[in-house]
Amino acid sequence: MRLEGTSAANSRRWLLLQVRQAQRVALEGLLGWCETQMQNGTRSIKDFHKALIEGLDGESWSKSGTATCAATLTSFQKPFGSEDKYHEACARGSDRCFFRLTDELFEALDEEASKAVEAAARLLIATLATTAWLKGGEEELRPALAHGGVDRISLSYQYEHFLRFEDRPSLNSCATFWSAGSSAST
Repeated sequence: MRLEGTSAANSRRWLLLQVRQAQRVALEGLLGWCETQMQNGTRSIKDFHKALIEGLDGESWSKSGTATCAATLTSFQKPFGSEDKYHEACARGSDRCFFRLTDELFEALDEEASKAVEAAARLLIATLATTAWLKGGEEELRPALAHGGVDRISLSYQYEHFLRFEDRPSLNSCATFWSAGSSAST
């Protein structure tokens, strides 16, 4: 395969592809967790929310879902300070590397589905952090971050949606999202 452009530009496009795939894995993981909840008898939005709270109990980045969305993202990014330092940490085996988080999600889905919601949430935070760094980077990558648009939840759309709720606790954002459809779903 021949790629046009500089190796640095190609590296950035490759990173974008990997982050997009990690986002898809995280969303599929959440879907898998929801399916497991339904197989185990969860039927109402209220019960899903309760299971979500239980699934995130002890999750440190979001302080078990009580931290604001912005604070959750900041707590992920702060130890690194920059995208380059994040990738250096990933190369050294950081527990925040999105490759490692993807493996943790697969393991949770295979072994203990109740832990999948936490693993998926952590992976989504990692993709949001990387998206934030990519959005601040080269101008040429910004249109690619929007591929998929609203219907297919592009990285840009997911990031912008997350920022809309930046001042709310992360679990309250989930509750707001779910309660919007609860009259039709419960």
